[in-house]
Amino acid sequence: MKLTIEAVSKTFVNQRGKSLSVLEDIDLTVNEEEFVALVGPSGCGKSTLLNITAGLLEPTRGSVRFLDVAPGCIPRHAIVFQETGLFPWRSVEDNIAFGLECLGMEKAEKKERVKHFIELVGLRGFETSFPHQLSGGMRQRVGIARALAIEPDLLLMDEPFSALDAQTRTIMQEELVTLWEKTRLSTLYVTHNIQEAVMLADRVVLLSRRPGKVSKIVTIDIPRSERELPCYAETIAEFIREIWEHIAKDARAALLEVEE
Repeated sequence: MKLTIEAVSKTFVNQRGKSLSVLEDIDLTVNEEEFVALVGPSGCGKSTLLNITAGLLEPTRGSVRFLDVAPGCIPRHAIVFQETGLFPWRSVEDNIAFGLECLGMEKAEKKERVKHFIELVGLRGFETSFPHQLSGGMRQRVGIARALAIEPDLLLMDEPFSALDAQTRTIMQEELVTLWEKTRLSTLYVTHNIQEAVMLADRVVLLSRRPGKVSKIVTIDIPRSERELPCYAETIAEFIREIWEHIAKDARAALLEVEE
């Protein structure tokens, strides 16, 4: 199953009737079992594009479609946000079960599915814990497990690790690589962190300053599980340098816009 984003544009209109063009003519494909990262300056429309892909926003123009869909199949997607959105009154296992309840899954199957994903994200022993009893990284694991539990065709992630401290973020990146190798879900991932994009993605899509357009696509042709190896350190650094040099001017201009 393949996701295609075709000529997507988005314009918002404020209360005074003034139009703000956020995205312009975005063409992008996420292939089956592909991890694509979106990177660009602040305000370039990364999260807006993710929300359009999720069906949370309507594009002003263009379309988002799944191709190669089996007859009778309704594509399913799941989202992991920066703020996990966990229900504070639900335990770990009940938070993970939420999507399965919405799907009407039978109790026995739901229990087995929840147990499987608790094991997968390394939360065994915390099944009955509540969100306030967990660290930030553990809460994000619950959010990821909840998204994975419905077995989506497309996983959407909007800066899921940006609120974490540097050490926890690095650990979560490594864990996400391990999880992805086990699930191999088609993934669209929004991040400001260039190193994170290079370490995780098959392709890094660079968006320009607002209105966001696809300005460049960088293919990371190193096996994901080997990118931490010392022998690839120079190559990884070169990818990071290439991406930063491409977006630096727009990033600085966007920062000045925010400060004004």
